[in-house]
Order: sequence, then C-alpha cells, then structure tokens
Amino acid sequence: MIRITKGLMIAALILSAASISAQNLKFGHINSQELLMAMPERDSAEAKLKKFAKNLQDEIETLQVEFNKKYQNFQIFNNVHRSSSKQLNKITKSSKAN
Repeated sequence: MIRITKGLMIAALILSAASISAQNLKFGHINSQELLMAMPERDSAEAKLKKFAKNLQDEIETLQVEFNKKYQNFQIFNNVHRSSSKQLNKITKSSKAN
C-alpha cells in the first residue's frame, strides 16, 4: 500500500514537472496610459467621474455648514446651561444660608 502511494506521488510529480516545462510562457508589457487614451469611452467616463466628484464635494460643503450651525447652537446652549447652573447654585447656597 505504501509503495503504491509513493509510486503515485512520484508519477504525479514527474507529470506536473513535465507539463510546466512544456508550457510556452510569454510575458509582455503594455502602456496602460496609451491604452486608456485610445478608448472611446474614456471621455464619457471622465465626465461622469468629474460630475460625481463635484456632487460629493458639494455634499461635503453642505454637511460642513450644517455641522458648524449645530456646533454653534450647542455652544450657545452649553453657555446658557452653565450660567443657569451657576445661578441655581448661588440661589441654593443663599437659601441654605438663610
């Protein structure tokens, strides 16, 4: 049984080595920039990409304005809350002293 397994493994190794050496491997080089420039769809794809980028930029600007407004409102609320808390603490201290 062990001999058969070893024999099959050696046969598989020899066959795989033979098939690798039999292949005709070829490597090439392509100028991807030249290929992209030659594609007729490039102009429409570039226009779509620019439009998409502009939409994203507009959305970012809108979100930034919204964030700034909410942050200012938070600061105002926080300042009012602090001053109210201070006044409440003063009233509470003065009522306890009396």
